Amino acid sequence: MQARADYENDHFAAARTKLEESLQLVPRASTALNLAATLTRLGEPVAAKALVDDLLNGAYGAVPERLGTRVDEVLAEATSAIAHIRVRLRGSPHGELEIDGTPAGAFEGRNEIEVSVDPGEHMVSVASADGAASDTVRLAPGESFQLTLTIVSLSTPDAVTEDDVTEPSRAPRRRRRRWLWTVGTLLVAGGIATAVVFALRARPIEDDVFSTPPAALLSF
Repeated sequence: MQARADYENDHFAAARTKLEESLQLVPRASTALNLAATLTRLGEPVAAKALVDDLLNGAYGAVPERLGTRVDEVLAEATSAIAHIRVRLRGSPHGELEIDGTPAGAFEGRNEIEVSVDPGEHMVSVASADGAASDTVRLAPGESFQLTLTIVSLSTPDAVTEDDVTEPSRAPRRRRRRWLWTVGTLLVAGGIATAVVFALRARPIEDDVFSTPPAALLSF
């Protein structure tokens, strides 16, 4: 059988694919047992144990007596490889626990939950109406780890009211108005002076020059 050759040569991913296909076609106890052993080698002892439990519950027919010892071995191997996380919650009496984004229990009337996981890295998070918390843990095969998560409040900042807004001072505006009036007055005065100068310059040239009075006419 090709799946056996893959398993014996440590090609566990290929063996898994063939065993899953075979189990779908013909649900046999021996195939399920071999698949469970393969899953443990792939670092998925939780799924392996669940498969053996289904096998013992008759999901794949009666288990032949010749497989009894092998079933115990595969089950023991999977069980010993399973890691455990004991999550303790602080900061809130309620919360929903998730492991790698998958629901894993609720903190309702209890502040601690224990979860069986595969070895490796896991994201542990808790969310509640009071806030949220999360952390990442890495576990070795068979390791037990206690993690305490403290809820961090998600309260929103206070709304800004009209009293919190400082109205700009009106004094600068009054000073600005005075400055504008001063500039305006100067501009008007300057305009009048300029108009007078232009008016004077607009007079005829003879009025601007002192001419000698004409000589008196001599009479004979």
